[in-house]
Amino acid sequence: MKGQGPEEKARILAIAGNPKNGLVEPLLSIPNGYRILTRVYTYDPKKKRSANQKISLGVVIDDKFMTSQEYRSKYTKRGFVRVKYPETKNETPKDDSNPATQEQEFGAIYQRMLGAVPILYGSAVNCGMVEDLNKVYDGTVVQEILSLAIHWIQDRDNVARRFPRFSEVFALPFPGHIDEEQLARLYSHLGKDKASISKLFALRCERLHPQACVNYDSTSIPTKASDIYYRKFSKSKEGIIEPMMHLSLLVEQETGMPLMYRLFSGNTPDCVTIVDLIKRIEELSGKNDLLFVFDRGYETKDNLLQCSQDQKKCLMAAASLERKYIRDVRDKYADFWDASSVIPGTRVHGHTDKVKIKHRGQEFDVWVHVFRSDEKNTLESGAFYDMLNKYESRWKAASRLERSKLLEDDCSRFYKDCLDLKNNLVRDDDVLNDYTKDFGFFANVSLKEMTAAEAYDIYRRRDNIEKCFKSGKMGFKLDTARSHRQDTMEGRFVVAFVALSILAELKSQLAKERPFEDKRKKPIPGKTYSVTDIIEITAGTTINYGQKTKKHWVGGTLKELKRVCIASGFDENLYDQVPAYIESWSQLR
Repeated sequence: MKGQGPEEKARILAIAGNPKNGLVEPLLSIPNGYRILTRVYTYDPKKKRSANQKISLGVVIDDKFMTSQEYRSKYTKRGFVRVKYPETKNETPKDDSNPATQEQEFGAIYQRMLGAVPILYGSAVNCGMVEDLNKVYDGTVVQEILSLAIHWIQDRDNVARRFPRFSEVFALPFPGHIDEEQLARLYSHLGKDKASISKLFALRCERLHPQACVNYDSTSIPTKASDIYYRKFSKSKEGIIEPMMHLSLLVEQETGMPLMYRLFSGNTPDCVTIVDLIKRIEELSGKNDLLFVFDRGYETKDNLLQCSQDQKKCLMAAASLERKYIRDVRDKYADFWDASSVIPGTRVHGHTDKVKIKHRGQEFDVWVHVFRSDEKNTLESGAFYDMLNKYESRWKAASRLERSKLLEDDCSRFYKDCLDLKNNLVRDDDVLNDYTKDFGFFANVSLKEMTAAEAYDIYRRRDNIEKCFKSGKMGFKLDTARSHRQDTMEGRFVVAFVALSILAELKSQLAKERPFEDKRKKPIPGKTYSVTDIIEITAGTTINYGQKTKKHWVGGTLKELKRVCIASGFDENLYDQVPAYIESWSQLR
């Protein structure tokens, strides 16, 4: 026994009854506590030699011996005294008017952290996610999904091993305990139940308004798990070849609410996924008059032809043919620098032209929308000429050998007589003018007739899906796949979908201006608080329950809480009452 002499060891063993081959080890979790063990020897016929193992007999705490079973019944693994809760039948409040009752000592107080859980759960209710989940899964699974999604947002991570401890501290919709093994089984159950996932997507899509606008985008998620069949080697946006998979997401443009997602193999080009997603959402929602908005890279001729044949309404950012579209429309309309071409309410010039495209022997019409932004022109010009200035500075300071290497740089094409390594660089104005005349221009392509102002307004509001992906990556590390099996990985994305929906609802509420009922107070401007602010401001709030009085109360409240509740779209007294998801005081255990 480390730190103890033979006499002290003998004294402790005597308290334990002097077991044969007795050993004493200190209990790190409890001061003045010792574990009593015995060494048992056995003969291993295979190894033809004896072996020994340690067996726990009990513990000695404060010079009192108790068996291992008695120890486990009184103490937790961390050495805390276990609290004995009253049975359910004793939950009926006692008559405090009875003098005998008043003389009893005050009962135990159960406490759990609240944090932002009431606001996050309320957001899930307001966006209809709780209602839709209850239509798909049974009540227990719904509580588990919501608790996990709330944990991911509150903890700003999706590490499974943190949830058991988190659920012990916070008051969550699911009142029970879930360890890592149970979490894996839950994820597996969710991932294998494809029918329920499709039903959930259908319910979310049914909430779409007729003729709604839907944004589409995808992101790459690196993973090294060998048992995930979506894992394929591909080039990331940073140009690195690594194993990854693709996540595609559809988001309602007006609210930023996720509607459905789809997982693809990592080597699947983004441009081949849009026709599949369009057909899926129309099948799930029962609506065929939706307008789909896509980012750059999706306007391939194959996609344009397929969507034209299917009479789908699409708006796509031009990429492959953008330069040609810009020059054709710019040459046709010479007023891109004139005030007459400015789109009302913006600082952008715009024109629309109808273009006929021929592909695979078939002709179809598209509407090309070309824009010029003075602000974009200034930024691009500034960055370009800063690059030229740095190149010229390097040229002046370089030796002849170094200048010969600088000729391999792409900037060399903007200068005259570069082969003369002795002289300073002379800019070629004709080349520069031809290169910079496209600065500030960008183009969209639509398969539905619309004006340049309509196309610009629709595409400008497309940033909702970018914010949705960003909130997932920053809010709970959506771009980190913490699974090693296909079914558990797919189950985790069900929880991620719910978490994204809660974040989208909360962010849409925080973006609105909120007046106080008391007109003497100034209204709360939109975007005063972020999700991070909500989590930090509510961090110290607790929900308490008194065993004797049978009453709840909230602790750790602050004045700022009322403003936070109002900004989130709730009553200012949200934290002064028992959260709606707490059905019984036993959830505080």
